[in-house]
Amino acid sequence: MLIPTDITELDNEYVAQALIDNTGDCDVLQEWSDQFDLPYPANTGWDAEAVRLWAENLGTAVEGLETFEDAFAGEFNSPEDWAVQYLEETGAMYEIPANLRYYFDHSAYARDAELGGDMCFIRSGGSTYAFYNH
Repeated sequence: MLIPTDITELDNEYVAQALIDNTGDCDVLQEWSDQFDLPYPANTGWDAEAVRLWAENLGTAVEGLETFEDAFAGEFNSPEDWAVQYLEETGAMYEIPANLRYYFDHSAYARDAELGGDMCFIRSGGSTYAFYNH
């Protein structure tokens, strides 16, 4: 299939949304993915719900596909659960003396990360999807 040379922004958005929704013939979607230089979520192992939510949050399917891989931090039960995992993975909790760690407010840390613009938490279906904003 040939893609016309006068592709508009709307064409890009249409193709990106079709890739996110995974609607249509898989071979055609893969060809569109290749020709529009956009990832095809069904072939990446990405969480389909997370991709959809991220694109809706950004307001553009193209930007959602282009930034998803770097932005997605995971699916959690709550923003607080994200904070616990993040602080353990980065080792930041171990910089706090052991006798004070129990007083650390993970919920406030997650809230501040979101308010400060570092994180975006999107709640859907009982899950919290965490995304880095940088």
